[in-house]
Amino acid sequence: MWSAGPWWLKPLARTMLKFIVGPAYVKFVKVFQPLLTSREDQKDFGSPFVQNSTTLMSQAGDPTNMRDTLRKCKEEGVTLGGALIPMLMLAFYHASNFERKLKGIDNKTDDDVFRFVADVCYNMRQRVPEPAEERQVGLYVSNFPLVWLATEGVNMKSVKFWDLARTSKIQMEARENKPLEMAMPSFFIEKKFSTKHNVDKASW
Repeated sequence: MWSAGPWWLKPLARTMLKFIVGPAYVKFVKVFQPLLTSREDQKDFGSPFVQNSTTLMSQAGDPTNMRDTLRKCKEEGVTLGGALIPMLMLAFYHASNFERKLKGIDNKTDDDVFRFVADVCYNMRQRVPEPAEERQVGLYVSNFPLVWLATEGVNMKSVKFWDLARTSKIQMEARENKPLEMAMPSFFIEKKFSTKHNVDKASW
């Protein structure tokens, strides 16, 4: 998928993956503290895949509501992906506050800023070469790190939903000019998968 990019993209990405990204990821995981406590039966994403018992209640998931949502996003000048980020922020903000209350932990902070570490899937279907050099089956996605939400954070008492959605859209669009950052998560996952299953490295 990335062969249409600059000739130096793959070798540079693999070099950075080996000497910079990989070690940095391991270091990050060792100190990472989840925002919400995992359930005892919660399984991490891995290979081979192990299904979790998590369920999704989609009581309002009918086509009319989806069309209304998409129409509202268009009126506000954002994409559905941009609107998804403040939705996630609100969900984790309220869930983490509720959990802290249950544990008797003070929710007050000095700056009232909520910081959130996460990645979201970035739709690549409209950004691959046409015609694509491989069969377009399934998802064409790359991970999009929400860096500014982890470093700058969001004041949940003052920021408006659609303003954050517009900021998210701008941040996501800025990634289009950074092919190396967009490609890196795919290379990282591919390397982990290939190592796990002893896949021939010459194929990638």
